[in-house]
Amino acid sequence: MKCRIYLVSIIFLCVSCNDKKKTRGLTDDEKIQSLILRSKDIYQDDRIKRPITDSLLDLINHQSKSFKQREYLFKVANRYYNLREYALERSITKRIISESIEARDSISLGKGLEYLGDNYAIQQISDSALLNYKEALEIYGKTGNNIKVAEVLLKMSIIKINNYDLIGGESLAIQSLGTFKKVNDFKNIAQVYNLLGKISFILKDYERTSILFEKAIQVISASESEEKLYYLNVFKHNLGTVLIADKKYEEAYKVLEKLLTAELYISNTSLYASALSQYATLRHELYPGKDDLELIYKRATSIHDSVSLSGYCIEVRNQFANYYLSIGDSINAKKVLISAYEFHAVDKYDSLLILETLHNLIKADPHNAAKYSLHYIHLSDSLKL
Repeated sequence: MKCRIYLVSIIFLCVSCNDKKKTRGLTDDEKIQSLILRSKDIYQDDRIKRPITDSLLDLINHQSKSFKQREYLFKVANRYYNLREYALERSITKRIISESIEARDSISLGKGLEYLGDNYAIQQISDSALLNYKEALEIYGKTGNNIKVAEVLLKMSIIKINNYDLIGGESLAIQSLGTFKKVNDFKNIAQVYNLLGKISFILKDYERTSILFEKAIQVISASESEEKLYYLNVFKHNLGTVLIADKKYEEAYKVLEKLLTAELYISNTSLYASALSQYATLRHELYPGKDDLELIYKRATSIHDSVSLSGYCIEVRNQFANYYLSIGDSINAKKVLISAYEFHAVDKYDSLLILETLHNLIKADPHNAAKYSLHYIHLSDSLKL
């Protein structure tokens, strides 16, 4: 442990020294611009980005209050957000909001309120996120910034759908769609179709869901966004998911097989793992008796655990357990399900996955069935199912 601490400390020290060498002889603005670029480097380790961002904030703090300083502070807030330093990002954003009100700077105020909404949204504090988004919406509306109005409506729609307010989420998504179509914002048009598809999926209207996901794929394919490939992979994965739910296994198998590339593993590890576990489930359905299924499930589980996303970790274990149960291996099914049961549910979707875990545990572990049944009833009641 001491060796690791010293290693990180040495890295920090080297970064600090290098910063001084690289910025010596530059004006403050030039130093800030240099650090902004370095803190944005996607190939840079987070342990190096953090001290660079700290140095950047220190330089900005020595500037006088102004619109330009607030723009720089937004850059810093964004860097801390990407580093998952949400408390720091929130503190800086609140400072920007306060100074924007003092300066009567509606542009920075609207942006600050939206940033604060993003901060709460990523932490799944939905009420606070929606409150700040509504305030941002009011500012953007007064200044006639229709694009920002549509973008905030889309963010609010996502929160409502994730909290199963499907009518409210659908209404907001459709409101935003008109604006995005007027300006040919293909990325956001595709996102709206994807959201509407998610609503149809929850309602089990799989035919409409497939149509909407295919629309999302078609629209994003015409986009020139830097994030085009990311969204294309997400939408294809979603299409594979609905095809599985609709029992169109051969079509789903083809979609997921094409999706599982080395590029996807590098660029979106969690999505790769999710597609991999679904792929294993389809192989078991289409080609029973394949001897590599257990290895595929184990690999998917390991990848999910490495990125620490509770919902995915629970879901892949449920799929893995279903495989064991289907071949009559209740001992290994029980082990995998208990592992899933130990995860903490962070939202309603996770809780629904835990319900599935409990349902299978009742079958796999009959000696403790009463305990699991009681938890199932309590959890189901809490979710108002």
